[in-house]
Amino acid sequence: MQKLDGLRRQPLWVRNSLPLEFELPQRNPALRAELVGGQPDDPIVVICPSLVSPERRSLELIQAFQLLPTKYRLVTLAGDGAYQNTCRRLVEKLNLGSRVMFYCRMSFREVMAHIVCSDVGVVLHDGRGSVGNYLAAPMRLSQLAAAGIPCVASALPSVEAVVYRLNLGLCCDEDSPQDIARAIREVAESEPGLVQRGLCARRAFERELHFAAGARGLSAALGSILKSYERVTEIQCS
Repeated sequence: MQKLDGLRRQPLWVRNSLPLEFELPQRNPALRAELVGGQPDDPIVVICPSLVSPERRSLELIQAFQLLPTKYRLVTLAGDGAYQNTCRRLVEKLNLGSRVMFYCRMSFREVMAHIVCSDVGVVLHDGRGSVGNYLAAPMRLSQLAAAGIPCVASALPSVEAVVYRLNLGLCCDEDSPQDIARAIREVAESEPGLVQRGLCARRAFERELHFAAGARGLSAALGSILKSYERVTEIQCS
């Protein structure tokens, strides 16, 4: 960001994160059974906890599920208008109706309840859509880590830096259904396994993916600004 905007100093980056004391919903066996949908063979529930949209690469994610074994199931939130209709038609065309679930909009607490009952999270962004997306620090990384759910995320510089440094999961080319499918399957099936990946994600949340971790830097920056203002005021008044 410093180079991109020609800034003299590196800006402070405060992630949009859950508070450390956030109380997670309990894993609900009935909800888990609903998400699994009667799949008997070691089902893998993949959640994309956001509304379907072009910016979140929902069509590419749906196409990726055509390339995954039938035990993989996708949970996401229904959007609006033509794009949502296009997503539904694609699900029907690919015969994925029993494996892709669109839920209606729900409260934040309900979203977290669904995350807790899932196995892998997906955080995709169109990096070309805006500088905000390119430099994204998605709240969903914190949500998934808090629940101990490993993730598959877009291979954008700021996202990769967090995902790989904190061992949250894997990154992929969000424009490629093949690469999305590869990353999902690798997170779910390769070593060190879902349990260990989930523990790593939760430790990362407790260490630095919560709001207070970034707030310390914010507090220091605001204090520095206040001191500078006080010095200027003293000079003007002398």
